[in-house]
Amino acid sequence: MEKNKTGKYLKYAIGEILLVMIGILLALQVSNWNSKRVRNNLERTTLLQLKEDVAAMLGDMEGDYEVLKMGVRSHLKIAKYLEQDVTYNDTMCFDFHWLIKDEYMYPITSSYDLLKKEGLELIKNDSIRMMAQRVFEYSLPRVSKENPFYPDLESFFGDFYRQNFTPNNNPDIVYEYKMYDVNFKYPFKDSFEGDVFDVYFGYVPNDFEVLKQNSEFKMLLRQSSTYRYFKLNRYKSSIYSLKDLARLIDKEFKTD
Repeated sequence: MEKNKTGKYLKYAIGEILLVMIGILLALQVSNWNSKRVRNNLERTTLLQLKEDVAAMLGDMEGDYEVLKMGVRSHLKIAKYLEQDVTYNDTMCFDFHWLIKDEYMYPITSSYDLLKKEGLELIKNDSIRMMAQRVFEYSLPRVSKENPFYPDLESFFGDFYRQNFTPNNNPDIVYEYKMYDVNFKYPFKDSFEGDVFDVYFGYVPNDFEVLKQNSEFKMLLRQSSTYRYFKLNRYKSSIYSLKDLARLIDKEFKTD
């Protein structure tokens, strides 16, 4: 009888152990499910924020790119003015404005910073993860304000302009252009705290004939053209990368 009791107790103990083990395994499985669900939700939230950041930066960069292209056009026109020894006319002051106009990107990195904190493997889609790395760690730093590869064009021309140019303040010279789907017309009146003032556009050379022969100005034009095209190409490449990242994220949500 003692042997029979021992056998029953042994079976009972084994059953209890099995039940405990099954309970532990089920608890671990539930915990894994919850962890996976939390990670999936975090991935989705991060991708949505990343999508918003990319859209905002893309709009900003496309506007900057148009400004940079205006600078290239004016740069080429001014080079022709000097080469062809043309006579100065009032509208040239607008080209001298665009010549030194520069733009920089200020990346929005909050979503990518969160992603790096959680671990890049949070994004399961390899294409999105690799493109995000390319955009935020390669493309955007090369067009940001802190980029050391080329100088700010306004600073580059600054000393020369202060000595050889005067800001345009002729109300009879009207300039109109369209950018960001907005029409701009100069001069126009603006106000600040009740004070009304005129806003003008352009820079007028103090002596255009002397400027055409100025070797320093020719050198500045030559050097700045390298910076300008270098930057324009980097902007173009970055815009393509942002569009690719946006397309990949949209595709991920469509197949979600």
